[in-house]
Amino acid sequence: MKVLSEPGKQTISTLRQDPQLTSGVKNSISGNLESTARQEAAWQQEVLELKDQLKQAIAFGEDQAKKRKKAEQNCIMLTKDLKVANTKLNDLEDRILAKD
Repeated sequence: MKVLSEPGKQTISTLRQDPQLTSGVKNSISGNLESTARQEAAWQQEVLELKDQLKQAIAFGEDQAKKRKKAEQNCIMLTKDLKVANTKLNDLEDRILAKD
């Protein structure tokens, strides 16, 4: 199978018979595959780390939301208690003023 037909040019079949060339090509391809596999493994590790960080951030956000809700409930209860205390103080003040 001749692909290059100009005089002095090698054909693909001639190139395929060159053990150094085929070995070099195989080594190059093998090296590229190994490099690609290492890069893919590094990316997979990075993805796993980012997923873990995201899970931690979500858990932190949920925890903060629970704490905020609890704080809001405490503020509501405190406001009610303060209103009751204010009413009692007003009643006490009215009784004191009534005695005068």
